[in-house]
Amino acid sequence: MSAQIIKKLDFIEGHLDERLDVYRVAKTAGFSRYHFQRIFKGETGMGLYEYIQKRRLANAALLLRSYSLPVIHIALQYGFDSQEAFTRAFKKVYGLPPGQYRKILNHVIYGGLDQMDEEKIKHWITTGTAPDKYKLFIDHTTFHTGTRSACICSIDENYGPDEYATIMQQFSAADYRGKRI
Repeated sequence: MSAQIIKKLDFIEGHLDERLDVYRVAKTAGFSRYHFQRIFKGETGMGLYEYIQKRRLANAALLLRSYSLPVIHIALQYGFDSQEAFTRAFKKVYGLPPGQYRKILNHVIYGGLDQMDEEKIKHWITTGTAPDKYKLFIDHTTFHTGTRSACICSIDENYGPDEYATIMQQFSAADYRGKRI
């Protein structure tokens, strides 16, 4: 990725809670709007508006998890005209409306782990320095952009600072050859 685009990504990150449009970002880059959009999409794989929206939604998801701010405040902070517009965009990316996302995460973070349905994670490899000290299972209540996620929980209080577990999956790269991932 070019230094110019990296610099613009940093600019965007610092101004996500402000009005950002292609004219403003392109002007700070010293490019015409058309040329900047073409370069940005070529290097990032997505349009400027799409990138800004995804970054705003990721920051909004963090606020939903971390604070009890009203959803409308979070929506307005990240440039959405209404709570409905924010909810539609959020649900499109995370698969849940913001209120339900917050409720589910609060349940998981504050004591709901023991109630989750434990299910082996098929076709994944468990590895690390101490995988036997961790419980790994499919979490049907926490979503990112798919339908479920994996959960890794410590089951042994006596673990060292260099002990960890992780899961990974292998797949053929043939289907992705020549494509940006």
